[in-house]
Amino acid sequence: KEYYFETVFYISLVTIPLMVFIASYSNVIVNIFFDKQKWFLLDQIILFLSITGIFQSLCSPLGYLYRLTDNTKKLFYVTCIVTSITGLIFFLGVKVGLVETIIVYMISNVLFIFPLSNIIIFRDFDLSFFDFLKKISHPFIVCFVLGIVMSTIQYYFNIDWTIYSLLSVCIIYTYLYIISMSYLGTSIFKIFNSIIKS
Repeated sequence: KEYYFETVFYISLVTIPLMVFIASYSNVIVNIFFDKQKWFLLDQIILFLSITGIFQSLCSPLGYLYRLTDNTKKLFYVTCIVTSITGLIFFLGVKVGLVETIIVYMISNVLFIFPLSNIIIFRDFDLSFFDFLKKISHPFIVCFVLGIVMSTIQYYFNIDWTIYSLLSVCIIYTYLYIISMSYLGTSIFKIFNSIIKS
C-alpha cells in the first residue's frame, strides 16, 4: 500500500506542477511558438489536455496493481469500459467540435475514468480511494493556488512575452512550488536524493 502510494506521490510531484504551468500559460506558449492566427484553437486544446494529463498520469501505475492480482478479466473489463467511453466521446465530437470534444473527454477522465480505474482495483488490495487522494492532495493544493496566482498576474500585468520571460516565470513558479511544498513538510530535494541513491 505505502509503496504504491509513494510511487503515485512521486509522479504527482512532477506531473501536476508541470501540467498546471502549461495549462496556466497555454495562451502564452501558443503566442510564442506558433502562429496564433493559424493555431487559434491550440491554446484551448493545450489547456484542457494538460488537465486531462494530470489524471491520466496518476492512473499510469495502475497496471502494476492489476498484474499483481493476476486478474486479467478485471483489467480487460476496465480497459473495454475506458476505450468505449473514449471512442463514444470522439465519435460524438465529430459532430460537435474539437474543443468541445476535448472538454467532454477531460470531464469524463476527472469524474468517471480516474475514480473508476482506481476504485475497482483498490478493492482487491483493501486500499482507500480517499487515502489515495489525501496522499496527492498537497501537490494539487499548492499547484491550484499557484496556477490562480500566476494566471492573475498574467491577466493584470501587461508583460511582453518572449521565450526568456516565459522561462523566467517558469523559474519563479518552480521556486514557489518547492518552497510551498517544503512548508507543507515535503522536501523535494530530499525526495530526489533518496530516489537517486536507491
